[in-house]
Amino acid sequence: MDIGILDFGGNFAGAALGLLAQGFEVSYFRTGPRKPQESLLARLGWEVSEPYLRADLVIVAGSFADEAWAYELGIQREAPLAPEDPFFFSINPLQRRVRDRWLEPRLRECEHRLAVVDMSDCGEMLDPFLAQHGNWKFKRELPAYGFDVPVEPFPFLYHPTLLTMEWSVGLDRLELPHEARQSRDEIFFAGTLQHWRYFGRRRALIHRFQKRFPRESLRVIENGMTCVEVWNELQLARAGLYLPGRGELCFRLHECAAFGVPLVAAEELSISVPDAWTRMLPTDPSKLRSSAEVLAFYHKHYHPIRAAQWLLERIGLAPSAIAPEPGFLDRARRREEEAASRQGEEQVGSGVYEGDDRVFEDVDFEIVDDVENWGLSDFLRS
Repeated sequence: MDIGILDFGGNFAGAALGLLAQGFEVSYFRTGPRKPQESLLARLGWEVSEPYLRADLVIVAGSFADEAWAYELGIQREAPLAPEDPFFFSINPLQRRVRDRWLEPRLRECEHRLAVVDMSDCGEMLDPFLAQHGNWKFKRELPAYGFDVPVEPFPFLYHPTLLTMEWSVGLDRLELPHEARQSRDEIFFAGTLQHWRYFGRRRALIHRFQKRFPRESLRVIENGMTCVEVWNELQLARAGLYLPGRGELCFRLHECAAFGVPLVAAEELSISVPDAWTRMLPTDPSKLRSSAEVLAFYHKHYHPIRAAQWLLERIGLAPSAIAPEPGFLDRARRREEEAASRQGEEQVGSGVYEGDDRVFEDVDFEIVDDVENWGLSDFLRS
């Protein structure tokens, strides 16, 4: 089966990699600004120069609700506009109208094999484009109350730089020595606090967290660190602080889960997510999950291949058989076992954690290993 992906903005890249890893023929078309380290799909020859709409399955992903929200408020219209180019990327909401006029007649021809995925952080709004198109509809930030139109949740968000590092260099190259991990008795956060779209939410949540837990050592960094430095600091900390911004999903979930760093959330998620997500995000620092449990959550629930399988299962397509990549299961299992060993847990290789977070079996997914190697220096200034 071949899959054509139109990714407006690039937030669907993680699931696209997951589909490729399962052996599907993927034609990935992307718009939007990107840094060099966010071009893995292009550098590996999987990105195409124009949308492929004749595929067996067509996926259109974008920040549709964000665009509708900006259009209704009449903001960001000073941004560039290119009426002659439907794929010109701009935060000007009028540019979206240009794109939609090009898409509408073409999508009607593939409606029965079309999935539309809203990757925006605007949960409270259902975009008219999403409501009108697609045999299957997904929304990253789906409110618990839902909408009149049937929409499935798609609760996955990936840090683009870490995603590329993970699929090229490998996480082993980024992990600190075992004796250094969680060596500081502090909770750490690094990220944007003052973005106007957050409406002061993050700062208010930090203030509330400090009042609730005055004895906790909390360190917050807003800028001045590279991605690699941030990942090092997260691994040194006892836990990472999970802060929602405009939406509920935060890059910290990908970062901390991939490195096995326990998380504490400033508040409970208000969107539709499985119980496994909720278990990984306690709101009390005394109820942190273990590093081994966090790693097991990543491998079993949040890895990009899991995002792809989530999508396929809800479309009604059984995930294809995945050719084993030698060493990946061993590496993943070793990471969990070593993390558990440091915390005094026993027999993690066959242990069962609370709920559904257990070390996966050999029949679970693998990752293909046909990616070029890049040096860490390529990412130090991301």
